[in-house]
Amino acid sequence: ISFDIDVVDPAFAPGTGTPEPGGLSAHEALAIVRALRGIDFVGFDVVEVIPAYDPSDLTSFLAANLAYEMLSLVALRRLGR
Repeated sequence: ISFDIDVVDPAFAPGTGTPEPGGLSAHEALAIVRALRGIDFVGFDVVEVIPAYDPSDLTSFLAANLAYEMLSLVALRRLGR
């Protein structure tokens, strides 16, 4: 699974090379990842995060949270939940 952060609206993730006005909210992005529960995948990443473009660190925090959610999916799958 590869999550490209530039699909998120710049209000929630301004630190990307290709901002997408009208994109997903942070809540929607997290909901999409959470909806992948039960899928057996072998790897994941979050791409297009450019911290230098975001002095508030919103993008980095969202990217870290998305990666955490992906790790949680792996853990839940391994636990059989």
